Amino acid sequence: MGCAKRLNEAGVSDGDDRYLAPEALSTSKEQQDEKKYDIYSLGVMLFELATNTNLVKHGETYKNVKGGDFHQLDSVDHLSESFKDLIRLMLDHDPKKRPTAQEILDKYVLSQEQIDLKWERIFRKALETEKEYLEQQYKSLQNRRRSIC
Repeated sequence: MGCAKRLNEAGVSDGDDRYLAPEALSTSKEQQDEKKYDIYSLGVMLFELATNTNLVKHGETYKNVKGGDFHQLDSVDHLSESFKDLIRLMLDHDPKKRPTAQEILDKYVLSQEQIDLKWERIFRKALETEKEYLEQQYKSLQNRRRSIC
């Protein structure tokens, strides 16, 4: 149908190089670890979301990130330091230092059991708060009743 496209020798097709791992074009095909490319690309996307920026090609932030300078993360108050560290690790120029997808899941993503426990704690706290409120209301009504009678 004319839509297929042959990949070049490096195994990288046309695309947005803002998300391309630094080593993608500079290493031989045998040394490439495309899974680590994906980790880098995800790190770029998370960086953009975390800092509310769009890495304009050849802009200052783009140059900073490509140069390994992530100081924009320092001013983000709504994220934990461990999450910022994860983004920095994902953007490491040395692919061997980048975490694997499994390491990210194991260390940074909550398991279903952990999520269930958090929701259970939230639910219990809400029930306790509601119980305290209802007890206060009941006592208040009793006091009013006593004062009327």
